[in-house]
Amino acid sequence: MSFRIAVSSDLRGAVDAAAADWQANHKVERFWQKDPSLWTRDGEEQWMGWIDIVERQQKDLPAFAELGGDVESSDFQSVVLLGMGGSSLCPEVLAKTFGQRPGFPELRIVDSTDPAQVKARM
Repeated sequence: MSFRIAVSSDLRGAVDAAAADWQANHKVERFWQKDPSLWTRDGEEQWMGWIDIVERQQKDLPAFAELGGDVESSDFQSVVLLGMGGSSLCPEVLAKTFGQRPGFPELRIVDSTDPAQVKARM
């Protein structure tokens, strides 16, 4: 695999050294194996489940389809997602990218779990 990165000249040495380190120490492969030593070694092994989330959720497609059918056949008008930062940013990007599907409730996203802010948004 090869790639090209455009960075300022003052960062070029650091980028080249980091890329060489990742290649020489097989860090991409170790990343996919959920090797927590690539990080700070401060509990990352507890939150690395996102790395293979696609493969795991593909096994659950029938359950997701069933849930979607239940939502579509119900009388829900809205679904509210409460989150902060990335937990609300990704759903917001997906909602804006794909829009609302006919027959499904509107997805409302509140980037806060503070009760006062949630109430103000509703």
